[in-house]
Amino acid sequence: MMTPVILAMMTLYHPAVNRAGLRVSSFVGMMLGAVNMIIWFVVMPSAWWMGVLHIPLLAISVYGFVLAHQRGEQ
Repeated sequence: MMTPVILAMMTLYHPAVNRAGLRVSSFVGMMLGAVNMIIWFVVMPSAWWMGVLHIPLLAISVYGFVLAHQRGEQ
């Protein structure tokens, strides 16, 4: 439950954070978000609203993963 909060803080302080930490945290968040999307939208569609609650996790994880892989200005 803290993954989106940690990722949001890391993306706010992006140039001054550990890129490897941001990359790993974002990857884990993407995996958790993707699995939850599959579970709540495909396996148990009657509880689709739980999938909607996990959209921010997937979105901030993808954004953090992209930021972690961009080259910084040198």
